[in-house]
Amino acid sequence: MTGQRQEVMAALFVDMGSYIQGRWVRAKYECVRCQTTEGPVKGADRVREFVARIRTEHPTYCIANQQGATAA
Repeated sequence: MTGQRQEVMAALFVDMGSYIQGRWVRAKYECVRCQTTEGPVKGADRVREFVARIRTEHPTYCIANQQGATAA
């Protein structure tokens, strides 16, 4: 660590488990800055796509980023 303060901006949750018919996964994204939750999405293919895009896509429309930009 560099000794600099770091803040948590968002959390990506991926939950894996099983049920009687087979395997399932789900994911959700929570932005601490704008208090938004996206998801959950369910199913391996949808989770894979969601995880691949959400961390770069959400900041482009995050309300907290827009408010900061208009205040500057």
